[in-house]
Order: sequence, then C-alpha cells, then structure tokens
Amino acid sequence: AVLEFGEVLAEPLSGDPDEQFVELVNPGAEAVDVSGWRLGGGVTLDFAAGTVVASGQSLYVAPLATAFRSRPTSPTGDEGRLVQGGWQGSLSVGGGELQLTDGAGVPVATTSY
Repeated sequence: AVLEFGEVLAEPLSGDPDEQFVELVNPGAEAVDVSGWRLGGGVTLDFAAGTVVASGQSLYVAPLATAFRSRPTSPTGDEGRLVQGGWQGSLSVGGGELQLTDGAGVPVATTSY
C-alpha cells in the first residue's frame, strides 16, 4: 500500500492557520486503509480507525475539519473531499518535513515543503 504527499498548504490566503492542510494521494489501483497510521513532522496525527483512501482519491488532513470544509477557495469540504482533522502542532510557514508511517511505524512517504 502506497500513498504519496500531494499539496501542503502552510500559509492559507486567509491567514487563518486552521485552514492549513496536507493532502495524501492514493495513486494506486486499490483502496488503502490508513487506520493507525501516523502523520508526523511539524504536525502529528494518528489516523482514526476506518479511515480509507479510495483508489485515485485524496485524503486531506487539517487542524480542524470544520475550518477545512468552510475554506473560501478550493479545496474545500463542499467539494465532497475526504478530510480528517485534529492534528497537533502547526505547519511552519518557513518550511519543514513531513513523514507518513504505517501502523507498524514503517515509513511510507516523506516530503519537504
């Protein structure tokens, strides 16, 4: 199972840090269950049980799902996007590195932003 990092938005146009997000993309032909996986780096989130990223789809991770859904510009929750909120920390506007690890702690993907 492989996911890739897509867009990382550390500095939303609105200036509201609650609208930051990280996109995880599933380019594969199979759905990927990320239950128990972890996003780490400047932000930390353990994915909830039952979180599945369908083939060819994206999962957006944000500090607050409600803030993501109400973003004035795309991507937003009003576009039917899968989003999970509740990360701890904040993306640095100066950049950083993020890691995605599976439930056993094995690295799946990393990105610099």
